[in-house]
Amino acid sequence: MGRLADPGADSDAGAASRRASTASRIIAALGRRAHQQPRGTGNLGVECKLPHLPLTLNANLNYTPANTIQQTVQQSSYVSEKVVADLSALWQFNPRTKLRLSASNFDPLNYDTDTQILTNTQLVNTWNLGRTFTLWQARLEIKI
Repeated sequence: MGRLADPGADSDAGAASRRASTASRIIAALGRRAHQQPRGTGNLGVECKLPHLPLTLNANLNYTPANTIQQTVQQSSYVSEKVVADLSALWQFNPRTKLRLSASNFDPLNYDTDTQILTNTQLVNTWNLGRTFTLWQARLEIKI
C-alpha cells in the first residue's frame, strides 16, 4: 500500500535543511535564548532587629528581568520583567508567643507575556496581561 504525499511537505531534503539553517541564523541574530530561564535574577533581603523593642522588621526585593525564550524554531515566548517586594514585622511578646504581620508582593505590578508561532503561511501572536495582588497575612505563633 502506498503512502499519501503531504501536499505541504517539501520533497527536497536540502531545501528543508536550508530553511532550518536560515531559521537558526535568524534566532541567533535576534539574540534569543534557547534556555527556559532568564539570564539571571536578583534578590536583596534586609532584617532589622530594633534594639529596645521586641520587634524585627524584614524587607525583601526580587527582580527577574524581561526575557525572550526560543522554544522551537517556529515558536518564541516573551515575559516582561517582574519585581516583587515583600515586607514583614515580627513582634515577640515572650519566648513562646509571637505575632507576624506580612505583605507579600507589597507593590503589585502587572506583567505581560507574548507568544509568537511562525507557520508556513502566517505569524500567530498571543499576548496576555497578568495581574498580581498583595497578600496580607497576620499570624499568631504560639509554641506549645
